Amino acid sequence: MKKKQKVRNRWLTGSLIFLTLSASFPAQAAKSPEVTETELLRSGEGDEADPEGPGLGENGEEKETAEEENYSFTEEELADSLIEYEELEELLKRGNASVKSAVSQYDTNLEIYQEALDVLSSAKQEMKENAEELENENGSPELIAQYQMNESQLGASVAQMNRTVRKLTGASGTKSLKSSVNAMVKTAQTVMCSYNQMRDQRRLAEKQEENARASYEKAQTMAEAGMLTEQELLEAEQSLLTAQISLQSAEKSESSMKTRLSLLIGRNPDSTEIGEIPPANVDFMDTVVLEDDKKLAVTSDSEIQALRRSSSSGSSAEAELKSRQVTEAKSRKNLEMDTLYNEMTAKLQAFQAAESSYEAAEKNYGALQVKYQSGLLSRQEYLKGEVSYLQQKNSFKQAERELSQAIAAYQWEIKGV
Repeated sequence: MKKKQKVRNRWLTGSLIFLTLSASFPAQAAKSPEVTETELLRSGEGDEADPEGPGLGENGEEKETAEEENYSFTEEELADSLIEYEELEELLKRGNASVKSAVSQYDTNLEIYQEALDVLSSAKQEMKENAEELENENGSPELIAQYQMNESQLGASVAQMNRTVRKLTGASGTKSLKSSVNAMVKTAQTVMCSYNQMRDQRRLAEKQEENARASYEKAQTMAEAGMLTEQELLEAEQSLLTAQISLQSAEKSESSMKTRLSLLIGRNPDSTEIGEIPPANVDFMDTVVLEDDKKLAVTSDSEIQALRRSSSSGSSAEAELKSRQVTEAKSRKNLEMDTLYNEMTAKLQAFQAAESSYEAAEKNYGALQVKYQSGLLSRQEYLKGEVSYLQQKNSFKQAERELSQAIAAYQWEIKGV
């Protein structure tokens, strides 16, 4: 694993903001009178009414917030064959044609968002087709469920990206360069999570095929000795066939996801390795202040900002309508944030439960290895126990990825992606 230099800007940025504000705005002796949303819209003022959008710098590019983390990479690290999660943004800027065009020409049209949507939609459809194909071939129910889960997760990303595209084809039609790049980064992260999921499933399918093969070979020996019926031998053969079909399906899905991610960043899949997803930040929930994050999400929402900037022709009735539209849009955004927060909470609880089960499985697996090395277990018994352990391990890793994705979805919503 390559060593990355992570630079936190929270203290420095916060200090600079404080000093700037202190110098620019002397303390007020009295509170300002309360004003209504309509009055704010009429005056063009308010806490989120910046005509250039949220936190924008020169050329409309989003300023980095005090909460963001930067990663620095050497050219050698970015050029090697290993794709790591933290590198995705830089790799996209170098290898994705749409992102490169946006960076070089400051192009903020729909091209990036549409490509991101197409990648997610096709991946979702592939998972759906894989599940249906495996069902028709009587494949592993476990793998079918995995495909269906992956389809559901990709579907959530598709729905969210669809909402963004609809907003951009509406009245505002613009996003900052940073937001456009973020949309592609989010897509790459989602595909990388799906790849890791399929890789884990392929590893499990390999072990299941090995176990089924050992069981079939034992069944053959017993049948030849007259200790097993022909029907029991056929059942063992069918179990092996099912395991082989599932393994082939898992290998195909893993390869497909690798190709998607590699092409997304302009790499050759044959000469590319894909790293693991970083461990979930289980302490993130302790730092969340939901009401503050709702305000940031409202500020970053392109639809709300477009409504704020739109003209009401000086008419009181139109201003009232505009105020109501802004209020409704803010309510929808707050509801989305509530939903994402609740999703994080649920995924954290599921992760903690999976972690406990995995810790117990690790202890059992250690004991299993000792018994096998001591000659107290047959190879078939050992393989069966190993499959059980890998299932628990996959469940834990999947729960961790789902927590990471829930956190990422919450963070992206704050940024308006």
